[in-house]
Amino acid sequence: MRKTIWAGLLAALAILALSPVGDRLYLAVRPADTMPSGWQDYRALAFERAQSRGEPVLVEVYASWCPICRVQNDAFEALSAAGGTPQLRAFRVSYDRDKDFLQQFGVAKTGTLLLFHNGEEVARAANLTSPDAIDRFLDRHLPTENARQLPAEEDTDTEA
Repeated sequence: MRKTIWAGLLAALAILALSPVGDRLYLAVRPADTMPSGWQDYRALAFERAQSRGEPVLVEVYASWCPICRVQNDAFEALSAAGGTPQLRAFRVSYDRDKDFLQQFGVAKTGTLLLFHNGEEVARAANLTSPDAIDRFLDRHLPTENARQLPAEEDTDTEA
């Protein structure tokens, strides 16, 4: 009897894991993707400092449970590995945690990229999931004089 119950439970879990619901459950509990090299978690003070210097700043609105974000992260990693993306200050905003940012800039969904320059938002796009699409977005909106390697900034802010 116990073997039958365990076999039935195992079969049900296997069916669930292979279904669309199973993928959603996996995404809800999977750890966050590794952040691309040179990126940092969003902190309001660090973001404001970067903007006050007139640097181009890229913001990715991210959640570990978001399938678009997972693919977008892979695309950024591919661009970075190929050396095909301009170097700029980049922040990852947590869709679940950084509600003030989302409200301030009117962001309603994950997988959104925002590009700022001289303290102003200059471009926004959502659901860019291929390296080519992200590269075109940055090329179209990034000032060429700022497409250089920016030094990594130590985030000494204690702001939560």
